[in-house]
Amino acid sequence: MWRNLDLRRCVGWSYTVSSSTTIEPDFEVPRVAETAVDELTGWGEDYLDEDILQTYVHPPSLGVALGWRFGVGQRTAEPP
Repeated sequence: MWRNLDLRRCVGWSYTVSSSTTIEPDFEVPRVAETAVDELTGWGEDYLDEDILQTYVHPPSLGVALGWRFGVGQRTAEPP
């Protein structure tokens, strides 16, 4: 029974090739502050895209998969 059971391990790495962040204020911006808020959100978008997501966010990943082999290519208990 156990000969068709298949356990596989994997190691990977994530990398950000491109990112596009949009920051929108969650409040009503006074007309006097519109220019300042627009500049601040633009800087925030650039900072997140270029400095954080593309430079520092590269987590490793580990995985384990358990499966069952069917049909063609099944392992046999004795070599042919």
